[in-house]
Amino acid sequence: MTILEYKKFSAFVALIVFALSLLISPHYMLGDQEIYRRFFEILPTLSFADGFIHYSQTLTSIEPGYYTISWIFSRFLEKDLFISILNAILAFYSMQLLIRWRASIYVAASIVLTTGLNQICPDNQLEVVQQLILLLRLIQSFSDL
Repeated sequence: MTILEYKKFSAFVALIVFALSLLISPHYMLGDQEIYRRFFEILPTLSFADGFIHYSQTLTSIEPGYYTISWIFSRFLEKDLFISILNAILAFYSMQLLIRWRASIYVAASIVLTTGLNQICPDNQLEVVQQLILLLRLIQSFSDL
């Protein structure tokens, strides 16, 4: 495969991660997501400084980079779309890193596509695994082109 083909494959995996994230995220409501959802809903109504105070008190965290990106994008994106975009970016660069480390594209795709699935939807893991197997078969057929 050429470098361009690896990037296309990484983009394809990132697109799958984006779609899965966008489908699953709205159903992930418990645990810390409840707090993050409320925070993200209130954030667009606050100034940058007030938002940071609210952020540090609500989430008990002080991560200025994440906060700044969240504050900017909360103005025009809803939380699930925002997180899905971030997940896709992370998936693309994770694929690129794994490929650079000479991992098989199938191993890289498996790692990227399965990371965190048990935390996202523990109640229907079998269904997710079955869908993942179908996606991996699709990836394999795509790479055979």
